Parts: sequence; C-alpha cells; structure tokens
Amino acid sequence: MSKKHILVAIVIMSLSVFVGGCNMDTSSSNSESVVLGTLSHGASDVDHIKYKEDGYRVYYSGSQVDINYRIAVTGDVNNVGFLLFVDGIAQPYKTNITPSYEYMHEFNFNSGNDELFFTFSFVPVTGTVDKESTITVLSINSPNLYTVNENFQFVGLHHAVSVVNLPLYLNEQLTNEPFDFGVNILSKLKGIEITQGEIELDALSRIDEKGVTAQLLYDGSTTSEIQIDEDNLKMSFEIYDLDETRYYTTIFLNHEPIIYDGFHTFETKTINERKDILFLDFDVSKLSEKNVLYAISIPIDNNPGDEYVKPVIKSDTVLIRKCR
Repeated sequence: MSKKHILVAIVIMSLSVFVGGCNMDTSSSNSESVVLGTLSHGASDVDHIKYKEDGYRVYYSGSQVDINYRIAVTGDVNNVGFLLFVDGIAQPYKTNITPSYEYMHEFNFNSGNDELFFTFSFVPVTGTVDKESTITVLSINSPNLYTVNENFQFVGLHHAVSVVNLPLYLNEQLTNEPFDFGVNILSKLKGIEITQGEIELDALSRIDEKGVTAQLLYDGSTTSEIQIDEDNLKMSFEIYDLDETRYYTTIFLNHEPIIYDGFHTFETKTINERKDILFLDFDVSKLSEKNVLYAISIPIDNNPGDEYVKPVIKSDTVLIRKCR
C-alpha cells in the first residue's frame, strides 16, 4: 500500500557577508549569492491522520497529539529546526528522537541527500471543542549558524523558513494551563508599548513588491547585527500591509519565545496605510556572547476555503553580540 504525504519544498539560497567579532568593520565586506540546496518537509504516512470529506485532520481526543513527519534535504542543507504553533500561539513539543518539551528541536543531516522520519508529540496550548484549529509547522534552515560558528557567513536566507499548515480538531476539552511548560527563558521584556503610525512612502513601495512586511528595528533602522555592552536593549517591531489583517506575533530569542506579563504572543494588525509598532525594552543581562533575535507573525483571520490566504511572516534575523 502506498503511503500518502503532505509536503512543502523550497530551494535554500544565501546572500552571504563575512562578519567577525565585536567592533569589526564590515563596511568593505563582499557579498555573494549561492545555492545551498533544497529542503522539503511535511506529514508522512497521513493514513494515521483521520480523513473527513473535506480533507485530512489531526485530532485531539484527550491525550497527546502525534504527527508522523518527514524531512528531506539535498546539497549543503545540514541543520534544520522546527517551530510549531497552534492558532498562531507558539507550541512546545517533543519528538521520539528528542524527548523533552522545547519550542524548537534541531536535526542534523549529512551533506548531499538525506532524510529523516520522526514524530511530533504535544498537547495543544489552545483550541475549542468542535471548532477547527490550525497547526503551523515552520522550518528554519541552519538555526545554530550564528551562535555556533565563530567566523560565519551572515545575512540572507540562512534562516529561510517554509511552512506546512495542518487542520486540528478537538474532540475533548483541553485541561492543561497555557504556557505552563517550564521552558527556561534567557531574557524578558521589561516593557512593551503597542501603537500605530503612518507608513512611509518607501515602505509602501516595498509592500507593492513583497506584500505584508514585518521587521525588527534598532535606532529606527533595520540591521543584521547589534553590539551591546549594557544590560538593556531597546528595539521596535513593525508590521504593515495594504489590507486589514490580524496577526499573532511572537518574538524569539535564541529560538525561545520572550515572555512579557506571562504571555509570549502579541496581537498585531495591519490596516490600509497604517502600521502596528511594538516598542520593546529587553533585559539582556543574562545573554551569552552571541544571540539571535527574530519575530514570527501568523495571520489569524485566514479561513478554510479562502481563495487567497495571508502568509506567515518572519522578520530578518538579528545577531546580538554581548561585548564585555
């Protein structure tokens, strides 16, 4: 009997710039675009997922959800991590290979052609009985690149993402407390202010080219690296589009959600020619020397059967160097 699969595939490319240590002048660095390889992933052997007339669904019936999964890589794609979300909220999970609950699990591969079969397991952090939810499986290429390698090739699509969405249906009411998974967070938000502002003309032109835009800013500008020697870091996050859409946005530090006032997901929205702005005040006193920061925004107004659905958006990754 042939097995059925639900897969997404992408080509991983990289625009690379050499970056060194603290106070390194990178103004004369040369950039080069290269193809790293391909990555495909998705639910494997979906016969274990119950079938309804309108397609496959994952069911929660009072015990943990198990999803059989497959990753296949080619070329120099040799380190892949996964983040899970349920209805836009970050979902801790474990696998049959890495049995502890974490927000991200990483998998290493041999160069060339390689594949891996494994199982995601989790109790959903949210959901309502008899109402369809969405599991978002988001892959990040080379999540350890910027923190493991001392002399690395920075910028571009090393942290490229691809997304698989699976429908989730709850037959039983959830009993777990949201976010009560004991994950160690290295930093926290000391304060956050959410406001709206006008979209500048140059930003409007970028929307015409790319659609919805989300970005992390430092001193009002985008950057690939921040060097700090203090315990506080002030940044902002902006999201904008020409349509009105609600998003759940999570800020990740070293692939773990940053918590503020007990929560790690913030509702943001785009309105025609307006942008949502989050002013962020980080406590970075416990940061290690090299850290990565990015934001994931997941649309929460998409409906099954929509002709066009808004995409999941990841900001560019920012490397934070703690210079002591």
